[in-house]
Amino acid sequence: MIAGLLALVATALAGPSTEPGTELVIVLDNSCSMIEPHSTKDQLQKPAADPDRRAVLGAQIVDALAAGDDRVQVLAFPLQERTGVLEVDGPAAIRDIGPASGTWFTGPLERARQILVGSSKRDRMLIVLSDGAPTDYDQPARGRELLGLDQDGRAFETLVLGLFPDEEPEAEGFLRALARFPEDYHRVDDGGAVVSHFTEGYARALGSKALTGTLSSGGSTSFDVGRYVTEVLAVTTTVDRSGPYSAELKRGGRTVPVQAAGDNGCSHGTRKNPALCNPPRMHFQTWRASHDPARPSSWSLTVPRAGGDVAYGVILRYDLFAEVDATEPAKVDTPAKIRARLTWNGETFDDAEFFGKDGFTAEAIANGERVPLTHVGGGVFEGDYTPRSSRPVPVVVRFTNTWMQKLGQGTLSVVKPPPLELAGTEVLDFGSWRGGRWATTSCQALTVVGNHGFDHATVQFDFRGLPAGSSLELAPSGQGWQVCARAKGCCGTLDTDATTALVARATDAEGSTAERAVRVVFHVDRTGFLKCWWPWICALLTLLVVFWFLYGWIRPHDFDEELTVRIAGSERQLSRSAALVLREQPRGRRGFYRNARVSLTHAGDFVAKTRGAAFWIEATGSGETTIHLQGPLEVMDRRTKQWKPLTPEEAADGLRTNIVYRLGDVYYRFQ
Repeated sequence: MIAGLLALVATALAGPSTEPGTELVIVLDNSCSMIEPHSTKDQLQKPAADPDRRAVLGAQIVDALAAGDDRVQVLAFPLQERTGVLEVDGPAAIRDIGPASGTWFTGPLERARQILVGSSKRDRMLIVLSDGAPTDYDQPARGRELLGLDQDGRAFETLVLGLFPDEEPEAEGFLRALARFPEDYHRVDDGGAVVSHFTEGYARALGSKALTGTLSSGGSTSFDVGRYVTEVLAVTTTVDRSGPYSAELKRGGRTVPVQAAGDNGCSHGTRKNPALCNPPRMHFQTWRASHDPARPSSWSLTVPRAGGDVAYGVILRYDLFAEVDATEPAKVDTPAKIRARLTWNGETFDDAEFFGKDGFTAEAIANGERVPLTHVGGGVFEGDYTPRSSRPVPVVVRFTNTWMQKLGQGTLSVVKPPPLELAGTEVLDFGSWRGGRWATTSCQALTVVGNHGFDHATVQFDFRGLPAGSSLELAPSGQGWQVCARAKGCCGTLDTDATTALVARATDAEGSTAERAVRVVFHVDRTGFLKCWWPWICALLTLLVVFWFLYGWIRPHDFDEELTVRIAGSERQLSRSAALVLREQPRGRRGFYRNARVSLTHAGDFVAKTRGAAFWIEATGSGETTIHLQGPLEVMDRRTKQWKPLTPEEAADGLRTNIVYRLGDVYYRFQ
């Protein structure tokens, strides 16, 4: 049996559903791609998804099986219009459904929702069968919107069958969206399985057990019908186009009359599939017989004659119904009992053997939370659920086994709790401290507690009246918070006043709010000038020292590397005397905050100090010098060839190369 995991139908029941029976709507794809070869949008050639009209046969079978309190409506795509819906009434109309020009889903889905939501039947189910994507919308979510699967309203089950021999993720995505839950979608890769899927889908809608199989000509099968079964439904159909056949259903040796029989022939063909309606066709027979739920019985199904294999399906109808017992109001944040039961014939169903076999399980789903239910005796199942707000809780209970699924819906009412109130710390006194060069903090623990509902409340904090240059910082700590008052670095005097407070605002699950103001007290003395600025002062002094040191080495000047002097006792001897490089003489190189300088005595000797020197020469720039006189230094006048004293102005202009200087009996020539 097709089974799936049903999740919460997120809505409360719009009203009590007391009418017995099942409302079943079938949306049948009658587009041309079902019955004839076609091309995809990518120009790929694909065979017909259902060339033998098995889907039509399945709809015929479900329509034939429905009787009494059950109602079946078959909806198909309009033959020509893009909008609207083709409502197919009666066996003859279902048998002769014509091909539609497109996969027009909008109209049938809207009509299906209208029928199912408006139905007062106890059970409601939608079956959709298609082989492709809609042609009238391009977003999968549109299908869910048309069915209202994610909106408030009466819930109905879904079974979506996709006829795809191979996986087609894009096209299947549109069909998956039509399933209320993912497990409600099934890809059918074998056309021969369509009829069995329809039969099992109808059994699922009835919450009943289905037995399926295949018989050959002359074959038979026997099965037992146990207690609690109120009706037996059976169907046989040819597996392929093998023509008419005969079948018999017997109970205790007595033949059960056939309820309906027919084939899936039609009065139309298509250009690409001209043999669509020609015999041989697929045939079917159905039976429906009441059964005494208190007396088990033995049944048999026989196929005396058939041109091929015959598939069969037997539905054992159990009139079991799921109910939610949520009459006792619950309290917020307090475990409450969700009680549920199965009923049969208006009474609580209590059969320990039934509950212990076929994988029987029971669960409730409240506000999206799964609650396992345990049998506590007397047919009553219980589970614990804790509501988080006083809003009514929609509850869905689900009883399942390997062949049955029964749903019940109800509402758990919750008592509204008293208004939210807060308590806790009265004053946050951070004390006094002096501001620092960097930000300084003082921390205290904050406790905020509340009455019922506070454990699940959202708490937010705000600050008011804080002096400029300060702030409060919060961090969770244990069962409360750690609050730190923070003064920025190099701050002025900071003082709180009567308006300074930390405000806690809590909002519980009910939307109720409460506010509590906690007085904040602290005093911060201004940061001292030196404490705040000494790093900058030290940095500036360091920079000045570095500059002074570097300048002392960079600023002084050196003599030209090739500047030399010849010294002799006569002018004639100068050309024969050695050329002395000034840089190599005492103090001839620059020093720390000292230009290069050479000092000469009256005897023409170099000395390190200027004291006792007749004159000295100092480098003053790039290739420039200055002569400092302490004696009568003379220079040869090239024009008159006479010696003349060197004037202070000429000395300040520096040395002149290739000129002979004289001091006493010592001659000098700088080159």
